[in-house]
Amino acid sequence: MKSTKTLYIMGNGFDLHHHISSSYQNFMEYVQQTDSTLYNLVEEYLQIKDDWSDFEEALASIDVDSLIDYASMFLKSYGADDWRDSAHHDYQFEIDRVVSELSTTLKQHFIAWLKQLKIPHKKSLKFKKKAQYLTFNYTNTLQNTYKISNQNILHIHGSLKQPKNIILGHGWKPKDNQYVEDPFEPSEVDVRILEGNTILEDYFLRTFKPTDKIIKKHRKFFKNLKDVRMIYVLGHSISNVDIAYFHAIVMHIKLRKTQWIVSYHNPNEKQKHKKQLQSIGIPRSNIKLIKLSKLKRKKNR
Repeated sequence: MKSTKTLYIMGNGFDLHHHISSSYQNFMEYVQQTDSTLYNLVEEYLQIKDDWSDFEEALASIDVDSLIDYASMFLKSYGADDWRDSAHHDYQFEIDRVVSELSTTLKQHFIAWLKQLKIPHKKSLKFKKKAQYLTFNYTNTLQNTYKISNQNILHIHGSLKQPKNIILGHGWKPKDNQYVEDPFEPSEVDVRILEGNTILEDYFLRTFKPTDKIIKKHRKFFKNLKDVRMIYVLGHSISNVDIAYFHAIVMHIKLRKTQWIVSYHNPNEKQKHKKQLQSIGIPRSNIKLIKLSKLKRKKNR
């Protein structure tokens, strides 16, 4: 990919602007309609907002205590009258069943939901085709609607062209948190509990988004930003889970010579966006906030 002077960064708000039903609330409704068992498990064990707007972050907030408490009903004493050898794995099985639903099955539904999204053909914005594009979306809106070449686009978390490579997850580093606390006295601990804890720890690893590794994998893209002087951030929330990518951009551009045009959806986001960008060293005077709808009118005059 050749170095250019313009970089566009796309978040989900870009797809929503094109009337694509790609919000996490839309995904919630899809799961609710297609898999009530999974939907109920999400509602029961993930500390998630009613509209699932914090879906990815919520993957790290699984209610471990409630899950262990539920699975403990299957943790029969070896000396119980109704003990059977097959019960040795019941506790682990129940934990694994729930976490598999909340990781593997949930991602499978996520990909199936993405595949049925309808991408429009009508353009509503105007772009420089030879610019560089960093998109956090899994859809091919840039390619299908705007005919931007794949060579100019980096789908940082994967795309529907290769569904198996889609990256979905929270941004909490596993080493930063002790997820599983043993509720039992040391004398009560047995191999079943230890195996259950291992399954829970593996869940957090499976649902973790390895930002550092992703940036390293695409280091050539970031190095090619050295000549960029204009950056458009369109429909991105600039949340903490993705701030590392913005920091990687800052590390490769001439900071004080680069202008940032940042879209916002509602006025409450304006101060948040500025604060986030300033926290990684971008001068306040280099940041201009604008409604995506106004950018549309300006571009189509």
